[in-house]
Amino acid sequence: MVDAAIKNLNERGGSSFLAIKKYITAEYKCDAQKRAPFIKKNLKAAVANGKLIQTTGTGAIGSFKIAGSVEKKEKGKKPAAAVKASDKKPNAKKISDAAKNTARRG
Repeated sequence: MVDAAIKNLNERGGSSFLAIKKYITAEYKCDAQKRAPFIKKNLKAAVANGKLIQTTGTGAIGSFKIAGSVEKKEKGKKPAAAVKASDKKPNAKKISDAAKNTARRG
């Protein structure tokens, strides 16, 4: 039921818990208060199994996407170029100026 709700809602940033709950109660004609704990439990289990990805929030509160749709988008990105480490030495003049200032104050 939760997977079908997320697929049918098809929201760009992921479907929120409240939107999923509203969809399930409207589609399956059930009581929202009685189904809420089961929906939360299902969402937490699906995130733990990797079937869903939680885009925002923690626990059962937040937005959720189906894992397969997010992985396809990530594969299309190119890896960033490696940054070269510079072999420059720290500026000795700045260090000596700081030492002089502390000596004058003390």
